[in-house]
Amino acid sequence: MRKSQPRRRRSSGSEPARAADPYRGFADDYHWLHPDRAWQVGTLDRVARRCLRTLPEGSAVLDASAGIGLDAVWLARQGFRTAACDLSPAMVEAAKSHAGSEGVDVDVRLADWRSLSRTFAPGSFDAVLC
Repeated sequence: MRKSQPRRRRSSGSEPARAADPYRGFADDYHWLHPDRAWQVGTLDRVARRCLRTLPEGSAVLDASAGIGLDAVWLARQGFRTAACDLSPAMVEAAKSHAGSEGVDVDVRLADWRSLSRTFAPGSFDAVLC
């Protein structure tokens, strides 16, 4: 009688990938993609900034696919209750480090778009940027 192999659990397609992080090496150099000014003012364009100005003070904003957190940190500096997420563990760690070094409160989590409703409570945000 053959010993049965344990069944591998199939992904439902709604969970973040647990494979090797393809951004591991990239996270350390990501800042080179942006000019120095982006570290102070983020990378959001005029349209996004105009939309954000319509929100009441203290509104909750999610920066989905946050990368190293440039925009999340800028949002927190503007007085928004800010959360950020990324699929890459390396980017999440870089975003946490950036927010900490800037002294702002950003709730940074590992998540992809398929798992946002399980990562954050539905209705938690007044705006979501991606």
